Amino acid sequence: MLRISLAGLVTIYLCVFLAAVSAVWIIEERRRQRRARRALQDRVYCTVCAYDFEDATSDPLPVCPRCGTKNDRPRSNRL
Repeated sequence: MLRISLAGLVTIYLCVFLAAVSAVWIIEERRRQRRARRALQDRVYCTVCAYDFEDATSDPLPVCPRCGTKNDRPRSNRL
């Protein structure tokens, strides 16, 4: 049988608790960043009329629904 003092038990409990909270926080932060990246993936900014629109097609030059000009699809940049 192992003998551990009360202070040792409290220290172990706190370390395990903080490790679990940190792990959950890191996982949720990565999920949040992934959702933000997906939300911005299809966004296109029109350089002529300054309209920001979504285009889910695979067309390399999406057409602006407001003014009808073709725009370059932005490169995917990491957040």
